[in-house]
Amino acid sequence: MLLRRVLFLVAVIAFVVFLAPTQVGGNTGYVSVNGNSMLPLMKNGSLALVREAPRYRVGDVVAYRYPRLGVVIHRIVRERPDGTFTLKGDNNSWLDGHHPRPDEIVGKLWFHTKTLGSFAKSLQSPANAAILVGGVNLLAALAHMPGQLDRPEPRRVPTVVHGEQRR
Repeated sequence: MLLRRVLFLVAVIAFVVFLAPTQVGGNTGYVSVNGNSMLPLMKNGSLALVREAPRYRVGDVVAYRYPRLGVVIHRIVRERPDGTFTLKGDNNSWLDGHHPRPDEIVGKLWFHTKTLGSFAKSLQSPANAAILVGGVNLLAALAHMPGQLDRPEPRRVPTVVHGEQRR
């Protein structure tokens, strides 16, 4: 019972430290890739995890806020004299029209998977998010339930038969 609780606590701490989204105070941004501008590195439906970096350099793949488009994930190809960056999708033949400042950058690519982007996007639906939260709560409740081995043995009451005590 104690081991199960400790393992659950370690898993929660690991999630918070490594994977908690920035929206809940964590350090990781989740970007669902739309389109094929970052082929062959990432394809449509990829999931990119990004983290803030102290400095961004040419060659870094970063997610940034593109006005009227939202979050875009592309590679820095040039640092401009005014402190902004020029970016480009690896599969694009043109440069991005917006030159983000460092404070417009969401984060540098930390990890990506060629799948799960569609799944992450589906969690933006309130119903799907509620199902996920309910599932996590159910797992937490199950982790705190006593197991079969944790139950105390039934108490045996001695019986007296004709003046003798039997167990």
